[in-house]
Amino acid sequence: MCHPLGRRGGRAAPTAEDARRLDRKRTGKKTSNREWVSRTDHDARIATRKDGRTRLAYKPEHVVDLETGAIVAAVVHGADVADPASVDASLTQAEANLQTASGGTPEATPAAESAPMEDDGPAPGGPRPRRTVVADKGYHKAALLRQLKTQRYRTYIPERRQTGRRRWTDKGGTPTAVAFHQNRARGTRPLGKRYHRWRAERVERTFAHVGETGGARRTRLRGRVNVAKRYLLQAAGANLALVMRALYGLGTPRGWANHAQEALLALLGSVTGLLRWWTAHLRSPFGVSRPDAAWGPPGVELPAALRAGA
Repeated sequence: MCHPLGRRGGRAAPTAEDARRLDRKRTGKKTSNREWVSRTDHDARIATRKDGRTRLAYKPEHVVDLETGAIVAAVVHGADVADPASVDASLTQAEANLQTASGGTPEATPAAESAPMEDDGPAPGGPRPRRTVVADKGYHKAALLRQLKTQRYRTYIPERRQTGRRRWTDKGGTPTAVAFHQNRARGTRPLGKRYHRWRAERVERTFAHVGETGGARRTRLRGRVNVAKRYLLQAAGANLALVMRALYGLGTPRGWANHAQEALLALLGSVTGLLRWWTAHLRSPFGVSRPDAAWGPPGVELPAALRAGA
């Protein structure tokens, strides 16, 4: 591919660097996973970064408990899987992890219910919603809202900006419209706004701990299974830091190092002060006390008997 691009750019003997430079500015450039496959990692997919560049990557997804900030599930999907399509697998894994942590067996999620569930009351013939799902607007899809509603999830997902009038005939009809408008109403309430503030703070913090601090933004492993195992260990480390911070007030090696340094400096300061006080009450290196020196800390009034004995 180097030679055709180089000749098109007017270079007689193009190099690989010339081809890459010309390929960035090539008009009509299209990058598709159907045409491009990695030679070393067949599970990797082309993903577009925020600055417009493309990379072969995977898509990690976190399910986080908003009250504690703990990562309940960390699932690695293909980079070409859309957010509404991957949320079902992530929620299933999170439910299985919660059931395992509580000592039970994973509970089967009901596929559908006979009647749509009301927003503020119990479902007819069924329990109240099991969990609350808070996500960003990338997960907003009418069909997904209806699916989560039938699975007894209460959604708080902000709506995407869309022009025109919505039609529900091709999306499931009235049940989908009801789930859509109930989700919209929840987002405007104070509780919904609080949930979205927590999501922006606590969910994104887990990606910063795992991706930036833990160095999981890049990987040299091949295969989604291997990448998922490594990423799961990184998420477990973030949860362990959360537990240590709750128990001891420190959750990172840097925090423990700073705490040890502060403790060592405090100990050295105490020893230095004690040596200065002891030196002031000694007359010779052999430990003979001065006749006029009182045994005790400076500034403390001693009894008459002790002063006479000193």
